[in-house]
Amino acid sequence: MALIVVGAIVLATVVIGSNGDDVATGPAAEITVVPTVVEGAIDSSNPIPTIGVASNAEALALEAPGWWQVVNVEQGLNVRAEPGTGAATIGTLTAGSRGVYATGERAAVNGGEWKQIRLGDTLGWVSANFLSPDDGPAAAPEPDSDEPVSTVAATCYQGLDELFMRTVQLDIDGGSFEGLIRIDRAGEPAVYETAAGLLPPGRSGSVEIVVTNTATNRERVESWRFGPSLLTLAQEFDTSAVSCQAVAALLP
Repeated sequence: MALIVVGAIVLATVVIGSNGDDVATGPAAEITVVPTVVEGAIDSSNPIPTIGVASNAEALALEAPGWWQVVNVEQGLNVRAEPGTGAATIGTLTAGSRGVYATGERAAVNGGEWKQIRLGDTLGWVSANFLSPDDGPAAAPEPDSDEPVSTVAATCYQGLDELFMRTVQLDIDGGSFEGLIRIDRAGEPAVYETAAGLLPPGRSGSVEIVVTNTATNRERVESWRFGPSLLTLAQEFDTSAVSCQAVAALLP
């Protein structure tokens, strides 16, 4: 009896990734964080792992930190823990988001450039193919006539924790500021507070701020911590710098 052995050929289909494009495929969840409005929701009870560069990523030369906006996407742009579409998604920037703050760190994956950005109180990576330069927080206007020009510059911040969304606008005049805070909680009316104080040297560090509830007129003193693109309220509520234009509808 002859034994016939038939060999089986297994065909494997290999899917090759794109050159770094990382457009979200589902509806983008609003973070309303930013610089950016930085938008999308993050579960603060699940800490984000330490940011690093993926093994298949090539570090690129540093560039100056700056502000960007999301362009050429319809449903949103994924923010990942590391550069590359294979890394974990930690948030989403909605289409048209402005005031996205990039740290200057860059990496190349499969020929596509990725930029490191600040998302709330953590860092993430997005495809540079869908970013365009943005103005960022408003700067003091330049005089164009002999008329007196105000030196007040508005800087805005926004942050989301487990219960509240906080939107802040600070009108900075030299070394001091006055500000308005809006606090939102699902199903409840917005709460407004005012704030006033002196900026820390170099706008970096902690200072004592007088905060007043506009409904009750009750005052309290809080410690605020200023950073390059972060503002921490009462030493525990992190907010990120965003474009004031993006949050103008929230503040009277």
